[in-house]
Amino acid sequence: MGKGVWLLSEMAGNVGDHLIWRGTERLLDGLPLKFERISCSEINDEKTQYNNDTLVIPGSGAFTKNFHEWLPQLVLKASNQFGQVVILPSEYEPELPVVFSALSQPNVFPFARDSYSYNQVKLFTQVSMSLDPALYAFDFEAATRKIASSNNTADVLLALRTDASSLLMHHGLQPGPMNSDISVTYQDLDQFLKSIREVDTVVTDRLHVTVAAVMLGKTVRYVEPSNHKISRYVDFNFRHEFDDQIQQRDYKWLAGRGFAVSK
Repeated sequence: MGKGVWLLSEMAGNVGDHLIWRGTERLLDGLPLKFERISCSEINDEKTQYNNDTLVIPGSGAFTKNFHEWLPQLVLKASNQFGQVVILPSEYEPELPVVFSALSQPNVFPFARDSYSYNQVKLFTQVSMSLDPALYAFDFEAATRKIASSNNTADVLLALRTDASSLLMHHGLQPGPMNSDISVTYQDLDQFLKSIREVDTVVTDRLHVTVAAVMLGKTVRYVEPSNHKISRYVDFNFRHEFDDQIQQRDYKWLAGRGFAVSK
């Protein structure tokens, strides 16, 4: 790669993003290389040049229209400081000029976490496809698989989004009273995972809640947030291996079970 490898740390993000960060570090720890951590503020200061070193950016949804406030601009700055910038599997919406500019730099090498994002950027950047690093946060053989057979709501975690990617409002709905958007209400990844381990079934429209629930052997029922991001992810990363666990539902289904209510 280069003379040194740096991993971007202290990134902005909810606790679901912490799953990506943990998986990224475990992935890099398993490779025959040494890496150091670097913060966003160090790159934004633009005081140091890293010549032929490589910056590794964990996977992110911060190259999309809802969440592009800071990361594409940081990639542009990093491309002037590092020999190479590698973006681990992420979601991309290059119709945003700042995203297009960041990914089109000749020393920026993005990975896509689904075929849709890959096809969006393949004509103007050096993109490849790879599995989401969040999957490396788990010991696969230790995942306890338990398929729920009842509709007991006491054994259900309802974790619907409360941010800009939620589509509930477009259906005249809001999350039901039992909702807990654990990606934003919890600050600790272990607490986030514990809340999933304690139930049989997870109902969600958050991608990395879906990922964690599948890998922990839970029954998952999901509805799509914006951009069909969960279905695209599941198709590429899970390849029908968990079809008995994970199924898509619609907003009418949510409302019919009290998981969403009229506004």
